[in-house]
Amino acid sequence: MSKVITVRRTPLLGATALLTAGALGLGLAQSASAADVSRFGGSDRIATGLEVYTQNRAVFTSDTVVLAGTNGFADALTASPLAAHLKAPVVTTGPKALDARVLDTLKAQGVKHVVVVGGLGAVSASAVSTLKSAGMTTERLGGETRYETARVIAARVITARGGAKLPVFVADGTGYADALAAGAPASKQGGVILLSRTGAMDATTEAMIKDEASKVVAVGGGASRAMDAAEITATKISGVNRYETAALLAQTYYAAPASVVLASGADYGDAVAGSPLAAGTGVPLLLTPPTGLPDSVKKYLAATKPNIAVLGGVASIPTTVATNAEAVADSGDVTATTPAPSPTATPTGTATTSPSGTSTTSPSGTSTTSSTGTPSSSSTSGTGTTDASPSASSSSSSSSSSSSAQ
Repeated sequence: MSKVITVRRTPLLGATALLTAGALGLGLAQSASAADVSRFGGSDRIATGLEVYTQNRAVFTSDTVVLAGTNGFADALTASPLAAHLKAPVVTTGPKALDARVLDTLKAQGVKHVVVVGGLGAVSASAVSTLKSAGMTTERLGGETRYETARVIAARVITARGGAKLPVFVADGTGYADALAAGAPASKQGGVILLSRTGAMDATTEAMIKDEASKVVAVGGGASRAMDAAEITATKISGVNRYETAALLAQTYYAAPASVVLASGADYGDAVAGSPLAAGTGVPLLLTPPTGLPDSVKKYLAATKPNIAVLGGVASIPTTVATNAEAVADSGDVTATTPAPSPTATPTGTATTSPSGTSTTSPSGTSTTSSTGTPSSSSTSGTGTTDASPSASSSSSSSSSSSSAQ
């Protein structure tokens, strides 16, 4: 039955096996007849990202990482397709210096090359100097604005894929939620992510769409309105809020995934690492507020019954929400709130002790073990959004300082 790992710290099944098996079509949920639920969470967003990286080396197989700043969302999220192409994670650091935990991890994992996304306001020259002093090569992909940085990152992907036109997924650059959810499907389609303004096209984005797009997908209400304003033909995927938009993306591009990544839609900090994890394993990323699992997410989980990798600590996604997701995925019932109890039996020939203390031999059977870890809350920034917040509308992070200038 399901193993609920509150915070994954030790190898068990974990999201590595869970997600890679899903990507390979092994169908762990089907074979186990229940969803496996695992959680990645650290003491803060930097720690969570490093946890995702180090515990998923079967996914992130290259000696390259993508490095973004913690003080903005745009650069990190538009880099997800690039990270997936490079088979690399996205890790983050503070804007002034390289976090010591990041340096230690990169050295321990044998990283040789670091792709820095964003300008000096996101990842400082000092941080890059520290990387070089540790023997790593670096390259920086950045522009004067978040829209220009997205274009530079997309151009890097296009070049790496041979220069042909690619699918372009466009999300509102004034919020993080739609770009976050777009990362996995954009990667699955071999595409890139560009950013619009709310209801209007950025000139940089519009020019690249006209020159480089084989097709355009507008994700969320803001991007959809921007396509209309610019008279650009696009497939529009937009729900009544960010949670439904993410679920609609999953329905459109992942009809029957064996696994999903579940991240907070109320803050982008932990979820930054989840987008490349989902992209690298070929599974969708769903969003939830900390207050409760949205109906749109419940319906998708009930229909697909996948394994679930939860991103962030219990402050981002409380245990009650993770348990609710497990129950729905286990049962296929959107009203389920508690997972079914795990059936237990004793393996063939195993000696057991009866209530009277007499040693007996049990019938044929198997035993199961559930493992739990120590909860760890992840730090969040800004005021969280609720399930009623519009998709790609003004969110808590729209006012955060971007890693690229506005």
